[in-house]
Amino acid sequence: MPTRFPMLIFLMILLLPLGCGDHYMVATQESRTYQIRNSKDEQVSDGVERIIAPYRSQLTEQMSEVIAEVETPLWKARPESPLGNFLADVVVSYCTRKGEQVDFATLNHGGVRISSVGKGPLTVEKVYELMPFDNTLVLMDLDGAVVLNLLDRIADDGGWPISAAVSMKIRDGKASEIEIGGSSFDREKRYRVALPNYIAEGGGDCDFLIDLPRENFQASLLRDIFIEEIREIGKTGAVSAKVETRITLNPE
Repeated sequence: MPTRFPMLIFLMILLLPLGCGDHYMVATQESRTYQIRNSKDEQVSDGVERIIAPYRSQLTEQMSEVIAEVETPLWKARPESPLGNFLADVVVSYCTRKGEQVDFATLNHGGVRISSVGKGPLTVEKVYELMPFDNTLVLMDLDGAVVLNLLDRIADDGGWPISAAVSMKIRDGKASEIEIGGSSFDREKRYRVALPNYIAEGGGDCDFLIDLPRENFQASLLRDIFIEEIREIGKTGAVSAKVETRITLNPE
């Protein structure tokens, strides 16, 4: 059976709740009924189609825009992968291009929503598939003890995307032999870290970050950051990444 629903169009509603001036009432109310049929074989009404068509065309054009070429296939895996390395490095590159220096960036493994990006044209739509959630980029200044907690959490979960500045090994679910920026990890140092607001707000079992100060960097959605930065890459080259032993699982 067709489903019916009313579409109420109020042409004028002006209310003056106080005072002794003129009072205005609803002048006109127009009600229309459209049918939405479950059958795939039936056509949407011409009136509705005319409303939708301009937006469908515009959206299709925007989502199908090619922003770069992928030189080698990128895939997601633990403890480290080309796709994870690429995305974490893109965050650092974006921060640097905007005049903000960070010691490293990380993303939770589950936040990357597709398993691979194939060789060839990379579209805006594919980036939406990669990062469908409206997570923002957050910067945090963390002391060494908190950074160690974060890296231990990454190790316990088998590895997350992390930027090139970090090298560590996972032993018994803990981070060990950590280097950041080419230097041994220093518990007494403070590190500036870029990460999704999801992690900063305790997601991914990172409750130890919830009450710490954070800065929403330019109110930028991670998805928009990836699109913008990949466009920059596409202007002069192609997207590529590889496994670099940033995180080594259960080393001998």
